[in-house]
Amino acid sequence: MSWFSDDLKDMLVHLWQSNPVLRLSISEIKNHPWYKGEVPTKEEFLEEMANREAILNDKGISEAEIPDTSEINPEEFESGASRGGGGEGEVELGIYSGKPKSRTAFASSFDATELYRMLLSYIDKNKDEFSFESLSNSYGFQLSKDDDEFDVEILQHEKKDVRCVVVMNVQGDGYTHFTSIKDFFGGASDKPMP
Repeated sequence: MSWFSDDLKDMLVHLWQSNPVLRLSISEIKNHPWYKGEVPTKEEFLEEMANREAILNDKGISEAEIPDTSEINPEEFESGASRGGGGEGEVELGIYSGKPKSRTAFASSFDATELYRMLLSYIDKNKDEFSFESLSNSYGFQLSKDDDEFDVEILQHEKKDVRCVVVMNVQGDGYTHFTSIKDFFGGASDKPMP
């Protein structure tokens, strides 16, 4: 609670009173010193956030590293792996409409092209472990390892401005690989599933 001012702490304590008689009314909130206090400028806010991030980084708490995709060339992958090269027609970002189990999908603010490049990077890093084939006309692949077969596809959420990286089991237990995929994407898994 060291981040919060004494005025804010005081107001919150009085807002959280279980006894309604002791709880602040709307007019008391509007007249509270914290409510009437100064609001930081955008520059002051950004400086404070940078200071807090520095403190967290000093403690070893930082954003997960986002994979470097600068060296990935989709054309180098076999089986027509460059965005749906296995099929005919133009590639379109599919629409995601369901709310999956949390272990089968994650959401990202990154654009589909960058997420696709990250997926290519994941496949490149694991090409000795998995066999893979491009999914026709989509931003995705079917991966196979031993008896496990699963699709990994990048979809646009139908209602929110986020992309979803979805793992769909085809055979065996492809879901067991979801954690390693999400960990590889690291900081790109930056939004809660809608």
